[in-house]
Amino acid sequence: VRRRAPDRSGERSVSISSVTLQAVIENLDGFVKEETIRKRLDDVCLARLPEALFAEGVVLVEGDTDRAILEGCGERDGKFLAVDGIVVAEVGGKPILLLPCAILTLLGIPCFVVFDGDKGCEQRMRQHGREESDIVAAMNDHRQRNRGLLRYLGEQEEDWPTTRSTDRCAAFEDRLEDELATLWPAWEQRRRELVDSGLGFQAKNTATSRHAAATAAGDLPPILREILTAARRLRGLVR
Repeated sequence: VRRRAPDRSGERSVSISSVTLQAVIENLDGFVKEETIRKRLDDVCLARLPEALFAEGVVLVEGDTDRAILEGCGERDGKFLAVDGIVVAEVGGKPILLLPCAILTLLGIPCFVVFDGDKGCEQRMRQHGREESDIVAAMNDHRQRNRGLLRYLGEQEEDWPTTRSTDRCAAFEDRLEDELATLWPAWEQRRRELVDSGLGFQAKNTATSRHAAATAAGDLPPILREILTAARRLRGLVR
């Protein structure tokens, strides 16, 4: 049950929608195993989507750092995404992205998906001395998941999508955090300033990441601006 934003006359309405487990299974046929859907459905709805289920638009991301950075970016224009009825929901990793996307779509809640291509996974695993068999398995897994996500969202399939934004999703060639070093050096500089001043933490910290994104100098990189525009387009706030 959701309360709609006022229409042109100022009237508000209430919408009621529902979706069955079977509908989700059929929607994800060929993308996610039925056993996986049954196992993860409760956790996704109760732990990952408690706010998203009542939102006017949802941006789905893999992790809490991704969420913090995008929310911080949304603060830069003085209007939080939440004020526009848009929720940034982290789902706990790329393998889970399609399930919440299907649930929201079937409920009539528009959503936009942001994911990491993880092209640098091989190099990171070699640096950590991982076994060759583990590296091959991980790279194959990322390729399959990248292609599956793109196919489900109606985009051209690729093993390693380049950093870009489309109508339904945004992909980063590697990982958002790693790409910011090149795309937005001011973010990392601001993050370090917060840590050095005692207002932030060196280890992964969502508050530090969000505040750095909200207060870093200069303009946002184009890809982050495009994600914010796509998010607000879910509500019809921009064209």
